Amino acid sequence: MDVDSSSLHALRSQLYNPVDTPIAHEELDLFRKKEFGDADVAELFHENTKITLNDARFARRVHKFNNDETSWTVLEHFRPDYENREPVELPDPAESLSTDLSTALSQRESVRVFEGGELSRQQLSTLLWYSSGTPRTQVLSGEADHPVERRPYPSGGGLYPVELYFALTSAGEGLSEGLYYYVPGEHELRRLRRPASAGDFLEELTGLLDPHDETAIDFEGANFVPMLTAAFWRSKAKYGPRGYRFVLQESGHLLQNLLLVAEALGMGGVPLGAYREDEINEFLGVDGVNEALVYAGVFGTTGGNA
Repeated sequence: MDVDSSSLHALRSQLYNPVDTPIAHEELDLFRKKEFGDADVAELFHENTKITLNDARFARRVHKFNNDETSWTVLEHFRPDYENREPVELPDPAESLSTDLSTALSQRESVRVFEGGELSRQQLSTLLWYSSGTPRTQVLSGEADHPVERRPYPSGGGLYPVELYFALTSAGEGLSEGLYYYVPGEHELRRLRRPASAGDFLEELTGLLDPHDETAIDFEGANFVPMLTAAFWRSKAKYGPRGYRFVLQESGHLLQNLLLVAEALGMGGVPLGAYREDEINEFLGVDGVNEALVYAGVFGTTGGNA
C-alpha cells in the first residue's frame, strides 16, 4: 500500500475535525440511545467491516490465503523488524509469577502515581515474556506442514499485526533509557534510540502522551511506557477490511496482559486514551498509514507484590 501519509493526514483534517465540532443537544440525546447518529464516521467503519450472511467475499479471501503457498512462505520466513539495530539480550524470565491470576484480576486498577524505582532486566524479561512472548508452537489444524508460534493472547489468524515498542525512562542492570522494540520469537530487544539526556527524553515523552496536561499521571515516577502499533496489512491481507477490527481487539488483549503481569510483579499501569498520535508515529519512526499507533500506556513500580 503506497500512500503519502502527509496527504492522507491533510485530507483527514479537512473532512473531519473533532475539535471544531461542538457537542450538540441532539447528540446528548443520542447518548442515551443504542444507535448511531447520521453520517457518523464510527458507523461507516462498523458497517464496512461487517461480515454478513450474504457476503461470500470474506470466506473466499480467507480460503485463498490459507491455501496460498506464497502466503505461508512469507509467514514462515518472516523475520523481526530492525534486524540491523543494536540487539539487547534479556535473561530468562522468572519460572513463575508469585501472584495467582485471581489475585491479579481482583487487585488490578488504573495506577497513575508510581514510586519511581528502576526496572531491572529480570523484571523486564518476565513482564515481556508472560504478556507477549512465544511460549509454545502449534501446528494449525489441516496445515501440518506449517507450525506457528503462539503468544499468550488471541490474534486473528495468528498473524500478530500488533507490534510492541516501549520507552524505558528509568532502568537498571545495564539497561539504559531509550526506545526499544520487542522481538517475541527471540525474546530479545532491539534498541532504536539512545537519548543524549534522560531528562530531555522524559520531557519529550510526557509532551507526546499527555497532550492536555490534565491526566495527573506521574510520568516522572514511571519507568515503562508501551506504545502498540499495528502493521495493518498483516491482518488485512487475509481478512480484508475486517482485519482492522481484529487489530484493535488484539491491541486490547496485549495491553491487558501487560497490566495483569505488571500487577503480579508489584507494578501498576494505566492505559491511555488521548495522546498525540501523529507525533508519536514520527517518534517511533512509522509512517502512520501502513503502520500506526493504536494503543499506549504508562507503567511503574508501586511497591506491591514483587
